[in-house]
This record gives sequence, structure tokens and C-alpha cells, in this order.
Amino acid sequence: MRVIKLVLLMLLFSVSAGAADKPARTVKTQTLGLPEYKSYSNLSPLNYRPEYRLHITANDEIMLSYFQLNTPPPADKSTPETSAISFVVLILSKGDGKLINKKVWPIAGEPSPEQRRKYTILPLPDGGYAALINGRLQVLDAAFSIIHDRLLDRLPQRYGYKISVPLQGTFFVLDSGVEYEIIDYSTFKTVKRLSASIPIRDIWEDKLLLRSEDAHVAYNLYERKIGDSSRGYNVKIDIPLLRGEKFIHNGSVIIMSSMGLYTEKRQDYWFTIENGKVDNPVFTGGKRRFNDRAEGISNAIPARRAPAVAIYASKHRGWDLGDYRWLEVYDTNSGQKLLETKTYNDGVVVVLSADGRTLAVFIAKKGNIEFYNIPAPGSKKK
Repeated sequence: MRVIKLVLLMLLFSVSAGAADKPARTVKTQTLGLPEYKSYSNLSPLNYRPEYRLHITANDEIMLSYFQLNTPPPADKSTPETSAISFVVLILSKGDGKLINKKVWPIAGEPSPEQRRKYTILPLPDGGYAALINGRLQVLDAAFSIIHDRLLDRLPQRYGYKISVPLQGTFFVLDSGVEYEIIDYSTFKTVKRLSASIPIRDIWEDKLLLRSEDAHVAYNLYERKIGDSSRGYNVKIDIPLLRGEKFIHNGSVIIMSSMGLYTEKRQDYWFTIENGKVDNPVFTGGKRRFNDRAEGISNAIPARRAPAVAIYASKHRGWDLGDYRWLEVYDTNSGQKLLETKTYNDGVVVVLSADGRTLAVFIAKKGNIEFYNIPAPGSKKK
């Protein structure tokens, strides 16, 4: 069992700046028919929020999904034909942002948060999609035609279904909040059920990444094979604040965390675990004061087929934090920083292409999709 001590994290791993921080090209979302941006303080009477989501498909195309308000909203919203909102999915070229395909699902009923949670679509590694569509679990082909379909049981109000898909592999996870159901999407058969008492953090091929907590100070992170009950490695992570973990392109795991949690020099970092071996930490740039409202690393987006990861975080630089966040792209092999840029704090979603060479940033407030060119990750190991 490997133990990571906080004192080791004081060894700063130096990284160098890489590509320029300006977008190579910009696409106006108005040309794609996207709704006008509204902040949460300026919502319509229908409590409508677009809830933009950005993903990369197996064909290395950009998938943008959102909820669109039908105008004028009809008085009778009881049927899809008279729906108040629609769930929209756009497939865009990562090269120039041009529209490749579009799919619209009208939503019957009031556009409540509970209703919107019934709609999710995620790209699968074979080119199709896993979807939650109005209380149904579906597997769709690349043209959004239904291959498999199942009506889901109704859950208590405080629960809601979620799906998790892998970067690689033929399994995905259906989470009801009570149990996990591991499904082979090629056959649509359930191969395993697990209690939700120990959270599944991610899935990759036939491996599940699970985490148990010890008084929120230490974490046990381990792998479990889907086909049997055997475990892979078991790593104890002795850090006070674990911000997230997920598989990357080669089946290794990236961990996001913070050091100096209760000091005036709080700093975010990430590191990888490969076959149970913990690598050196890589610190993201910029320190933050203890009383800053900045929340640190909020997400990591790994490339599907390349050693690259995009880190999305709030970072303090001087006294003026402002309404901004910082995006950084790293080579996960060397720890080299490949790109750094500043973006808005609200209404921003990010995706990294499968080859790790394009970063797409959707900024609702500006009505833009910005595309950044990323240099090829190097092969030098840390």
C-alpha cells in the first residue's frame, strides 16, 4: 500500500509555459441558432436554464447539448408537440466549428429541474451514444437512431438517474443513487450490480475506480474488475482535500487536490497513479489566499487517446480575482504545461479533443466557441 504524505507535496515540480494563450479561431454561437445568454439572476418566468454540456465524440467531433426555450411558450405544455422547451444536441467540426448534425427532443411538461435531469446524452467509444431520454435508457447509433431502449423505474423524488461512460471499453454505468448497474452497451445486458455505499468514480474498459473515505482525511482508492470480485491496486491517499479522480487515456488515474487548505498559501495540484505507483505532483500556477472565494480545481478533462488533460480552476493572481477562471492543458507524461488561458467564471464548458491537439471552450456569456491549438504532448517521462 502506497501512502502519500503531505510533506512530499512541498517538492514543487517545475513546469514551463507552452503554447500561446489566444484562441486560434472563434465561432459565434448565434450562427448555430443557440439561445441568448441569461445569467442565473435574469431567468425567465419558466425557470429556464440552457445547462450547456460539451463532450467529444469517438470521431473526434464536438457535441454540444442544451435546453432551448420554445418561443412563444405555449399555454398547454402537456404534449411534446406543445412543449415549452426542447433538448437539443449539435455535432460540430473541431476544425472550424461548422454544424455536422442536429437532433431535437421536445419535452412535455413544465421545464423543472427534475424534468431536465431526465435528459442526458454522452458519447460512447464505438461512435454511438448512451442517453437518458424522458425516463428511458437508450443506446443510440451515430445518427441518433435507437438501437436499445428501456423504460426506467420511477425513483423517489430526491433520487435521479445518472450515466457514466468510459474513454475506452464496452461498459457504462447507470447510477440510480441506490445502486450501480454495469451495462454492456453492445448487448444492452446488465453484467453487474453494486451497492452505492462505495462510490464508483469512473470506468475504463473492464475496470471500475472506487473510493472509500476515512473521516475525510484519508482516502482508499482501488480498482475492481467488472467480471469478478478481485481488486487491482489499493492506494491510501493521505491528503485532506481530494477534489476528484478519473481515468485517463492509458488506464492510469489522475488525482486533483489542494495543499495548504487552512493556510494563506493554498495551492492546487494534480498527480497520476499508474499500476498502483504514485507519480510526482504537478502544481498548477498561482496561489490563493485562505479567505478567497476561489474554489480551486473544479474539473479535469482528459483526452481520449493522448497523454493530455485540461484543468479548469479558479486561481488567485493578485487582488483582482474578478469573474474569471483559468484553463490549463498539461502533458500527463512529463507534467509540462502546454497552454494557459483565462476565461469567464459563469456559463463556460470545456472539452479536449481525442488527440489532445484542440481545446474547445464554449462561453455562453460571450456567445462564442473558442478553439485553441495545443502542441503535441512530448514523450519524456517525469
